[in-house]
Amino acid sequence: MRKIVLFSSLLLLLSISFIIDAEQTVHANGTTYEVGVDSLLVRDDASSNASVIGSLKRGDKVTVFKEKHGWAMTYFGDQEAWVAAHFLVGSKQQATSTPKTEKKSNEQSVSNTVSVTSDGVRLRSGGGLDYKVVGFRNKGDKLKVINTQNDWHQVQLSNGNKAWIAAWLTSDSSASTNDTSQASNPAQSSNISLQGKNIVLDPGHGGYDPGSTALNGVFEKSLTNDITKQIGSVLESYGATVIYTRTSDQYVSLFDRVRISNAYWTDAFISIHFNAFTNASVNGISTHYYGGNDNYQLATAIQNQLAKQTSLANRGVQPDNYYVLRENNDPSVLLELGFLTNESDLNNIMSDSYRSQVAESIAVGLANYFK
Repeated sequence: MRKIVLFSSLLLLLSISFIIDAEQTVHANGTTYEVGVDSLLVRDDASSNASVIGSLKRGDKVTVFKEKHGWAMTYFGDQEAWVAAHFLVGSKQQATSTPKTEKKSNEQSVSNTVSVTSDGVRLRSGGGLDYKVVGFRNKGDKLKVINTQNDWHQVQLSNGNKAWIAAWLTSDSSASTNDTSQASNPAQSSNISLQGKNIVLDPGHGGYDPGSTALNGVFEKSLTNDITKQIGSVLESYGATVIYTRTSDQYVSLFDRVRISNAYWTDAFISIHFNAFTNASVNGISTHYYGGNDNYQLATAIQNQLAKQTSLANRGVQPDNYYVLRENNDPSVLLELGFLTNESDLNNIMSDSYRSQVAESIAVGLANYFK
């Protein structure tokens, strides 16, 4: 009997040792990311219906050990926890960090520092809009430049990683006046140009028409007005002339919205909305058009970029009989930039980084359409 007890105890110790070793192996293979939104809910299971056990803020480090159905498993305190994976940005630090002794001499000699000029500017894995987003920086953040190619800066991050940022979204105090003006003017330094284009932006709802109500109680009319201003600012930085159907919380009839568009030599009319549905699981982003081929081409160009540069589900291009599209004489589309009734979409919608992504997506989509 004593032998059986001793043998059982030995098996138990071996099992505990194996479990500890296995956990250490999982930790060793973890990938570290940064939280890319202002507030990220932490749940006890890989589901939006799971219990919330805490929250993380933008810039917090998260070590992910496995992923399941778009959710990332980490640890919150001593508890296994899950977060929505698409709110995490970055890459494996152990794979991208470069020891100081291995840095190339030309990188060591560069000491130029630039400041980010807008909020929610994306860092990418390469010098171009087609590369993966690996992080975000906000206005006033300073970055050390180690290389510059084709209007993109390669920068050294505080954690040792390297990334690329659009030069036209930075300013360089050490550069000459001419260099600074070129770097800060995307219409001059980038292949993307909307010079000479008249764009009418139409923030949906307003005044006594609140639109849909988000899960957090915010009205659609406020969200459309805020994001439209940011979109307009980005389009103007690329050289476009922007006309707004409203710039404050006022009611504008559908007839007047179309009248404003038809009164100008409008190259594109874009109506900005957010979606809502009784089923909270419905999510995603879509672009709507009516009738002719120009409208379809415009919708496709913008939706392709929204799907590419944002993390929301792609609901595609959809034909619709909306008044502002049907009665418009100019190329026109209506954007549904996510569901206010879906928690994941709403977290994105409320973040500065998402608004920046949307604005740049529309700019690039318009430039592609006009080519």
